[in-house]
Amino acid sequence: MAPLTLAFGSCHRIPPSFPSSWPLSSLFPSILSHSPSAFLWLGDAVYPPSPSLSSLRESLSTMRSFPPYAELLSSVPLVLGTVDDHDHGLNDAGRELPDLAGRRDAYLEFLGEPSSEQPGVYSSRVLGSGADAARVIFLDTRHNRDLHWLPSVGGVKLPLFPVVAAFGRFLTSELGLGSGYAGRVLGEEQWGWLEGELGREPEGVTVVVSSIQVLTTNPLVESWGHFPKEKVSQVRAERKHVRRAGDRAGRRG
Repeated sequence: MAPLTLAFGSCHRIPPSFPSSWPLSSLFPSILSHSPSAFLWLGDAVYPPSPSLSSLRESLSTMRSFPPYAELLSSVPLVLGTVDDHDHGLNDAGRELPDLAGRRDAYLEFLGEPSSEQPGVYSSRVLGSGADAARVIFLDTRHNRDLHWLPSVGGVKLPLFPVVAAFGRFLTSELGLGSGYAGRVLGEEQWGWLEGELGREPEGVTVVVSSIQVLTTNPLVESWGHFPKEKVSQVRAERKHVRRAGDRAGRRG
């Protein structure tokens, strides 16, 4: 039996029209060259032009028909994932967006999964078997997430507002503002589910997927560090487990 091979991806943006000569078209064939057992989205599979549910649905549909990705869908046995802010609908957004259930179901449809009643797209799957097994736990850090202590203006569709939002995060961190902030990331139901998953009998390695950074010390990027009480709880719960985190757009694909 072939060893378990997992491919991870996040922060993927395609232009309104995607010519075959577009340089990033080569990324998905490169992934396929490694014959992964599964492809795992860490968040931001799409960047909708507006925060409306219809815009999100259209962007997800366009992504599924993007030829290099369509080839990956037909070639890789399993595609799983979770959302970040953009495939939730808006930069830096959380539970304040409308149509949360519709956004959840739009993303599940993108993955080829049935609609759900749970608050978010969090999930768990055991891949492989025996010593080669991996339990992959996907968190949803958007559906239930509160506003930042200093609410972000990153979703304003004007030039430089994402930069202003990043500076606001930097400023609050440097001045120690919001150090006792009790804002939530996962919500009560997802926390209970996560504790249950981590309490299961281990099957190989455990991979916990968070779409925002967990241990970064960079205050400019969105991270668990901006929700200090939640971060303490998460690190304690997962300190013996492997993590993968998305929301780093230095390389798209």
